[in-house]
Amino acid sequence: MEFHGTEQSVKEQAELAADIASTNNSNDFNYADDPSERKALWTARHNAYYASIAFGEGSRGIVSDVCVPISRLTEAIVKAKFLLSEKSPKSTIIGHVGDGNFHCILSVDDSDETQMEHVKACIHSINRLALEMDGTCTGEHGIGIGKRYILEEEIGSSGFKLMKLIKSSMDPHNILNPGKIFI
Repeated sequence: MEFHGTEQSVKEQAELAADIASTNNSNDFNYADDPSERKALWTARHNAYYASIAFGEGSRGIVSDVCVPISRLTEAIVKAKFLLSEKSPKSTIIGHVGDGNFHCILSVDDSDETQMEHVKACIHSINRLALEMDGTCTGEHGIGIGKRYILEEEIGSSGFKLMKLIKSSMDPHNILNPGKIFI
């Protein structure tokens, strides 16, 4: 977790978070205000991807993110965790959730078609969950190829057409991310 504000308010937020973590049987809670200690915590956060794919030999990680209103965040994470456990048991949820954004890292052998189908179904279910909670199908990882099907549902056909028009006017030769969202 990262806290912002005055020195006193940051301290209060960290103490409250530590109390909540302890009340909910957290194994550990680390807080750092020293720059080098903060850097070490951020390094651990960035290494979460590699820890997540270590579930299986030869696995790779497929990362997907969604964003929901803060008021629905706990519910979204609990439901996403359930969906992951059903369809992709080798998975992790991480995030900088202060803005409602969380990431699912699914460890998968991409040569296994059954696993890949389960992963796609799981990501689809989590995207639908976010939309049902008045969220968005991505917080920062973008749309690309994998989420273009749900973007139009999220923003409507007129919004989708407008985005396509803006893209074509700014990139008439289609050299920026060709074939990603608009085919």
